[in-house]
Amino acid sequence: MTRHAFPATRAARALARQAPDLLVRHAAATASPVTLAALGHAASTAPPNRALDSLVALARAHRVLGLGLSPEGDAGRLFREAAERMDDGRASRRHRDRVVEGLISTQQIPLARELDERLPGTTERAHLFRQDIVNPYLIAAVEPSADAVERWLHLAGERHRAEGIEPPALTRTGATVFDRITATSSARVDAGPLVSVVMTTYRPDHMVETAVRSMVAQTWQNWELLLVDDASPLDYRDYLHWLADLDGRIRLIRCDDNAGVHRRRADGWREARGDYLTAQDSDDWVHPRRLERQLRHLIEESPIPATMLHTSRMTEQGGWVHPGGAWRQAMNSSLLMHRSVWEALGTLADERRSADAEYRRRIEAAFEREIPAEPTRAPLTHIRRHDESESALAFSMMRMHPGYRAYRSAFTAWHGERRGDHAALRYDPRRDAPRFPVPAIVRADGPPQHELDVLYVLDPRSSDRAAALHRAVVGELAALADSGLRVGIMAMLSPHLAHAFESSPAELQALITTGRVTEVMLDEAVTVDRLVVRHPETLLGAAPGNPAVRARHVEITRTGRTERLLPRSVTTRAVRRDALARLVHPGYRLRRPRATRLLGS
Repeated sequence: MTRHAFPATRAARALARQAPDLLVRHAAATASPVTLAALGHAASTAPPNRALDSLVALARAHRVLGLGLSPEGDAGRLFREAAERMDDGRASRRHRDRVVEGLISTQQIPLARELDERLPGTTERAHLFRQDIVNPYLIAAVEPSADAVERWLHLAGERHRAEGIEPPALTRTGATVFDRITATSSARVDAGPLVSVVMTTYRPDHMVETAVRSMVAQTWQNWELLLVDDASPLDYRDYLHWLADLDGRIRLIRCDDNAGVHRRRADGWREARGDYLTAQDSDDWVHPRRLERQLRHLIEESPIPATMLHTSRMTEQGGWVHPGGAWRQAMNSSLLMHRSVWEALGTLADERRSADAEYRRRIEAAFEREIPAEPTRAPLTHIRRHDESESALAFSMMRMHPGYRAYRSAFTAWHGERRGDHAALRYDPRRDAPRFPVPAIVRADGPPQHELDVLYVLDPRSSDRAAALHRAVVGELAALADSGLRVGIMAMLSPHLAHAFESSPAELQALITTGRVTEVMLDEAVTVDRLVVRHPETLLGAAPGNPAVRARHVEITRTGRTERLLPRSVTTRAVRRDALARLVHPGYRLRRPRATRLLGS
């Protein structure tokens, strides 16, 4: 790296050579064109005898980012190369699950089967991959044979049978394999408290029918399902009534305006009659034992305030493997709680996205303990993974819009300051003012327009390595705000902080929460007098779709030196392309200031 240059391609390629795991994490988190180009370069130029660790990391990055997900593409070729180099050694066993997963996702199932037979895995993930290897619907263009289906279902039901619950089966009809999944139980639990289940819907289709029928099949009999329609057009009225008529325990609630899943879920809980409250997503499937198992876990493990389910993401073809997706996790929407918890802490915020995550953490802060997941290891619910789902729209592969990180950081700080105080944590959006700033992506509003005096570009994530930088930045931001200036920060991720915590340091978050500093998202337009880049490395994290930043002056600070670029007009695209790839652009005038004064005349 030269004195006056920080070449993007050179820096990213060096990162690919020296720390491939950091490059992979950075590329997955940002989809930065710079790191994507470096990944492509590394895939095409790396020597055939590259280290297995590096090869597998590179292959996974291409899979996660959706680059070449075919046998002939980059991801397919890299995973095939990794599989060929596998042996009985320790390294092979360490990587075999990742390689098998990659082979399946790049449509090389016969090779995945061969590797699994040669190096059989014993992990839970390996068991799921084995189900995909024998799943005939992942490779068949026509309806497969009954024997092939039976082999797949037998393997898929092993864990269910081991835990004494009914294994999955397939009905004869259904729009997709996912819609044909069923489980039949003759058990009935007639005595017990009433459980109110809220299911919100908008423009319902066959997916809602699948979700409703799976709830009707519950072994726990004392339930009510509140089907809350979020102002679907009148054309859907007959279908909604038909869904409600599937069982006498279903109540249809129609709303006049479209407000989003969380407000409608809160509306449903207000109408609920049950002693216990929960929800069910309208595009998912639940096992007949869901309510029974989850409710007994909550009662028997008392005094836990609530419980959740371990849920598994499944494709429309019944597959577990998909690029970058988590296969098993505790799902916020499966939260089941006693009515008293809801009465004490209020209800969900009105945000269209991630409000259930905030509500879960609010409960945990109030009761000062984590909400456990029901311990059954066999999947009791399947989350349908499809391109129109809310999670698919909000999260892409392993990437998360920075607005979600900002929202998480804000509510984590708010909860932490009130831990154990039920009254202080209580929140009802109908009566209470917002507690902290909420990014537009979470509200599902259009990106705002900002006008600022100073905008800092930095990586706000907490880290021991970044602690000194953050202390200095917080002091600068506070001083600028106190002088009456309009101050903001824009988060861009540094590859060197790949292992950092997602939340911002408390001091920085306090400036944002109190309104002294505005957090600007990458996709929000901003006009600023002075753009300050505290570390050039963060510019590697610029996401596709350049932020609409227009700045009169740009300062790039590195290792204590401040260099000023003074073009007539500059965008962050120009900063990334020219200041990072070629710090001194021929059309810019570079000068070193006599003093490091951010806002001198």
